[in-house]
Amino acid sequence: MEIFIGKQLEVVAYSFILGLIFGGLYDIIRITHIICGIASYSGEKRGMKRGVLPFLLFFLCDAAYVLTVTAAFSVFLYWQMNGTFRWFVLVSAAAGFAVYYHTAGRIVMAFSEAIVRFLRLAALWIVIKPARFILHILRCIFVFLYRQTIGRILLCIRRVVRTVRSVRIRKNFRKDVCTTFKNKKEPL
Repeated sequence: MEIFIGKQLEVVAYSFILGLIFGGLYDIIRITHIICGIASYSGEKRGMKRGVLPFLLFFLCDAAYVLTVTAAFSVFLYWQMNGTFRWFVLVSAAAGFAVYYHTAGRIVMAFSEAIVRFLRLAALWIVIKPARFILHILRCIFVFLYRQTIGRILLCIRRVVRTVRSVRIRKNFRKDVCTTFKNKKEPL
């Protein structure tokens, strides 16, 4: 099946744009590396985590990226070229990635630490603080319901137990007092 020049140029343009998108996705992965503390692209190496778990996280992020890119590129090839592989499609996607990586990618990485600080602040104000507030409200509701239901029942049970104990103690005390006075029959 012959592919015309117009269609080939269209595929080249689409694959170049796809390469730009892949570059943007890679910046997301790099920002994730910075958030997790397993990489620093600003040249500052303090505070970076080392060991098996950070390495595994780094590997899983990159593996997920590679699998996503492979799947998206395969779907793109099947959609545009009816499943046939052409080198010019791969080269144009790689060129799009390279253009993004050396232009916008450098700008993003220059501001990566600021982006990470912004994302952490956004997570704090959008997720963590509202979650704490909701948990505090739920705790207050739980404590109120506990005091109104189970707390009152337990308080009544404690009172009954105390009453029973005090009655038992009084009876035993009276018995003890009576027996001590009966045993001490001394004439005056």
